[in-house]
Order: sequence, then C-alpha cells, then structure tokens
Amino acid sequence: LQIATGGGKTNLGAALIKALGRKTMWVTHRQALANQIRERLSSLLGQPVGLVGDGVSDIQDVTVCMVQTLDRSETEHRQELRDFLQVVEVIILDEAHHFGSSSSDQWYRQILKTNAKWRYGLTATPDFDGAGLRLTALTGPALYKISTAELINRGVLVPPRIWYIENSDPKITATGLAG
Repeated sequence: LQIATGGGKTNLGAALIKALGRKTMWVTHRQALANQIRERLSSLLGQPVGLVGDGVSDIQDVTVCMVQTLDRSETEHRQELRDFLQVVEVIILDEAHHFGSSSSDQWYRQILKTNAKWRYGLTATPDFDGAGLRLTALTGPALYKISTAELINRGVLVPPRIWYIENSDPKITATGLAG
C-alpha cells in the first residue's frame, strides 16, 4: 500500500488487522516507531498489543516486532519468538521501502521464516526495482497508491507553505564565522 506521509498508514493497518481477525506481526525497524505504533494500535483496536524489541518480549495476538530482534532470535535461543513466527498469519511491514536498502536481507529472512498468508507492505516511497523486487515477491504488487497531491486535494493533508527569509548575518563554516 503506497500511501504518502500523513495519509493514515497506521490507521489502515489497524483496519486490516481488525477485518482479518488473525494473529498479526507488525514489523518495523526503529524503537521509537515501534512504541508509537504499539500505543496507536492498542487504542484503535481496543486490545493489548505486544512488543518484541529493545529487551521487551511481550507476545500478544497483535505484536509489534523490531526486525533486528527477530533477526537475532535464532542466536539468542528465543523459542517463544520462533514459535510466534510459525503461527503468525498476518504480517504488516511498516516502512516497507527498507526492502530496497542494505538491511533488506534482514527483513527478507524474517518474513521467509513465517507461514503468513496475508502480507502487506506500507510505505510512501517503495522501491520496485533492484532489491525492492523482494517486497513485490513477498507481498505482491501495489494494491493501492495515493499521492501527497491527492491527499491535499481531498483535504486530508494541508498544503505546505514555504517562506524564504534572507539572512544577512555572517555565515558559519566548519572553521568558524565567515565574513
């Protein structure tokens, strides 16, 4: 699902989770993002949402997982996490454009460890070439696309306003103040 920043990807993911009603793993790569998503999903779904990452291992029917922690699960003898990977039925990949980055091997390996039949990638900026082909291989083609311009036209986003202010003060360089 290719949705511009501010377009409601987390809300859409929550709607998918609610509609499918199955064990779900939401995968992300940043701790602050994982905590934010966990709180938001719990509020939207009205149920506890688990977290796996940053020393926390709280597995629930819906669990937000850090990809780095999933990747270490085999070396850290975390059987409960490996068991969860076998029963999870829905995967939501947040910031799915990371399939096109140097960490894409990590993401790809973890999804292949599951038997999940429902796999969704959420991103504003997918890479459908090169390493990004892995995203298409695991989730299928983009089901929906909406741009920033369309979200502005629909009144979902506010048009940006940019002001340029001329600065007559001295410029700061790497070596100190200039001129």
